[in-house]
Amino acid sequence: MLALGADGQLEMQGRPIHLNGVNSAWVTTETYGSDFNTSAATGFAANSFCEFRQQVETLRLHGGNSIRLWMFEDAGMEEWRAPFLLNASGHITGLADGVVDAFKRYLDIARNHSVLVIPVMWSAALVRTALCCSVLGDETALQAFIENALRPLVSATRSDPVIAMWEIVNEIEGVLNMSTSSPAGGGCSDLSAVARCAGPNNQPGWNLEQGGTCLFPVASLQRFINRQIAAIKLESPQHLVTSSSWSQCAVTSEFGGARVWADKCLQDAGGQQTGTIDVWQVHDYPKEDNGAAFGTGSPVTTTASQYNLGSRPILVGEISNRWTYYTPNSSATYPPVPTFNQSMSNVTKHVLNNGFAGSLSWAFTCLVGYGHDTACLGRADLSDGLSGWPRGSFAPLKLQAPTNYDLSGSVTCPAECGTEPVDLAPSPDYTCPERAAWGECTQDWMRGYCSFSCYQCDPNCGTDTPCLLT
Repeated sequence: MLALGADGQLEMQGRPIHLNGVNSAWVTTETYGSDFNTSAATGFAANSFCEFRQQVETLRLHGGNSIRLWMFEDAGMEEWRAPFLLNASGHITGLADGVVDAFKRYLDIARNHSVLVIPVMWSAALVRTALCCSVLGDETALQAFIENALRPLVSATRSDPVIAMWEIVNEIEGVLNMSTSSPAGGGCSDLSAVARCAGPNNQPGWNLEQGGTCLFPVASLQRFINRQIAAIKLESPQHLVTSSSWSQCAVTSEFGGARVWADKCLQDAGGQQTGTIDVWQVHDYPKEDNGAAFGTGSPVTTTASQYNLGSRPILVGEISNRWTYYTPNSSATYPPVPTFNQSMSNVTKHVLNNGFAGSLSWAFTCLVGYGHDTACLGRADLSDGLSGWPRGSFAPLKLQAPTNYDLSGSVTCPAECGTEPVDLAPSPDYTCPERAAWGECTQDWMRGYCSFSCYQCDPNCGTDTPCLLT
């Protein structure tokens, strides 16, 4: 099990370990918000499972050991995607059928490649649904999620060492109501200090500007984090817990910011003494000088010790060497070109040498056309970023599945069948039968495409039966 080590580092199986990884977030663009839905409407999630396997294979091939996977982002956007059961009041009464089994399948895929998983419960980078807004801001709705979904999920996987740490929420600052700032409340509510530290190009509280529907006082969000951490530690005391900030300005006060997620802030808001963060997490993009520079206190230019956060590790949960501002409907090249003048391997080397506990590049899956995704890296740059860390640090891990796991129904996807159970061409120019007739099936760029035409994989997958390719 991943544990807290000495001098702000992590350790596993008795030796130090740095997390070297990539964000999966949503596994594929088509399955955004439904990667844990195993109903017929999603083809029993076969595409998500197979694509995730390719992601961890790529990651491990280039020396990586960890992946960050979002679970309930934008939950409730469409009824068929919903990972929860709801009562007439709209409160969560349980997890939808198959969610726990799907989660275990993702974990088992990662385990088979010695890759650790950071499951992220929520994302506040964009919150558009009444369900997500209610859990974030309403105490009754939050408690319903904790008792009926979170605790059962953690309990089902409490002994699994493939879970690096649980993460409560991605970039909680997206839904901060900045008008609730109160310097009189000390660092816990001094949002003005957070905003000044971040600078005009990196302001918190952006949810409404990006098309979201809700903002909350900082105390509500502190309670949101505190209560969930306490519940996780009750069910699985051995697992570490993190929660990510969009900037170091909300994690440390050393650069003019404020520690709004400090232990006392969370405890006072939520009332749970155990509901505190084990591993600090910041995200870092070059948002200054039109994408040419990282901000003050960036892990690329600053040592972890300068954060003055004591002995707890600091993880860089997202990082990229590019950032471009444009409106969602404008034209852009994907993946975007680097805006910072150093390679991803150099960027991740800086993070390692500066004493941080790890870094995970952004990201395997880009949302084309969404303005906030202009930091997304292509596969070549992701691989380059992984190579910035010494391979010797990442010997295969022993990640034994818990004895209570039943994976007999797991989807298996041989390399030949790729990520798609039926024919999907890599581009609309030519059909799969044409490509197969031209002998293109064995080309590297065809991996994951044209499964039926090339390899006669089961054409019924994703219809009325689970996709069990053998």
